[in-house]
Amino acid sequence: AQARMVNQQPSTKSTNARPISMYPNPSDNFVKVRFDKENTYKKYKVTNSIGQILESKFICPDCTEFVIDVTSYRTGLYFMVLVNENGYQEKKKLVVIHE
Repeated sequence: AQARMVNQQPSTKSTNARPISMYPNPSDNFVKVRFDKENTYKKYKVTNSIGQILESKFICPDCTEFVIDVTSYRTGLYFMVLVNENGYQEKKKLVVIHE
């Protein structure tokens, strides 16, 4: 029974499904990225809808959050991609709207 509990927990815990939160999204100036659990990512990159890298920066190992400045991005759909030391990538949609 205990093994079942362990196997069931990740499907119900939001920390496993969404280890990061990104807000505000959509944004017109700055987007804050916050780790809901321990940061295991070493860098992030922002790509446009056709995969071109617009920004790529390292994340300090002890950081619990960082900010992306999107003021120079045109209105549209982008992706924020987190990369860990093993090469695993987690991709999040990032919407920029300038009015």
